[in-house]
Amino acid sequence: MRRVIAFGETVLDKIFRGDEFIAACPGGSVVNTAISLARSGVQVELLTETGGDENGGFIRDFLHQNNISLRYSPIYSSRKTAVALATLDEDARASYRFEKDYPQQRFTCALPVLGENDLFAFGSFSSIEPALQVAVESLLAKAGRHNTPVFYDPNIRQHKVNGNAAAMAALQRNFASAQLIRGSDEDFQQIFDTDEASALWQAIQPSVCRLLVVTRGSKGLTAFDGVNEYSQEVIPVQVVNTIGAGDSFNAGMIAAICYKAALYDHQKGFDPELISLMLKAGMHYAAAVCQSHENFIGQTSVDTLTGILMR
Repeated sequence: MRRVIAFGETVLDKIFRGDEFIAACPGGSVVNTAISLARSGVQVELLTETGGDENGGFIRDFLHQNNISLRYSPIYSSRKTAVALATLDEDARASYRFEKDYPQQRFTCALPVLGENDLFAFGSFSSIEPALQVAVESLLAKAGRHNTPVFYDPNIRQHKVNGNAAAMAALQRNFASAQLIRGSDEDFQQIFDTDEASALWQAIQPSVCRLLVVTRGSKGLTAFDGVNEYSQEVIPVQVVNTIGAGDSFNAGMIAAICYKAALYDHQKGFDPELISLMLKAGMHYAAAVCQSHENFIGQTSVDTLTGILMR
């Protein structure tokens, strides 16, 4: 099974519905994906940042308890761990306000070696944040040299990137470097002014992309591999919370690649059988998280979800 190297921001999510406090749990887009992967039995090396405060200690303990390695994750002893204040609307969709306290110099630590049997996953605002670009560029260069498949989710949320030349250049580099891209229709509309899969495929060229997936909330998804277009409907559930739904969709797809490694070829891309499983697993993972106040799959869902991957 492939090892997953995941790079992204850690936050403590404090979740509210109106003025009512609901829950607090570890969060951050890539962190949510990493936890769901680790609970699925995938070996995960997480590259992230925490402060030396109580919140940072709580999150690191939680990640260790979920068998996630933090060997390459710095602790900023004199800083506070980032906090995301998430407010749910009547449709359980979240709006965010962030509190961050990072040092000027970030990720100056050693970075892991990437191999052909690993998978590098990254995304969200940390993938285009200026202070992290040296680390991102180094990891993408390592992945390219060693034929490591790359997964990318832009997940820019409310960040405005149109008119920001540096951000758009970083996004285009990220799109050009990833064999698997998954983004929401809202993200793609904001970046490229379209969410049509084949048009997006052209917009990200030149690229090594082998599969591009556009998720559309309750309207399902479309995917494109350069030749064929795929679609998948959502799984009807009683939605409690949408935080982490897309991140868990990502985990389902990546877990499918890890469980069915023989169905991916660096030159040919994803076998149609693997694409079908990836999209199905993504939907099931997302549905499981939408029924929970956690940002990642629950322990009670693990057997059912991994059973889908092993069929």
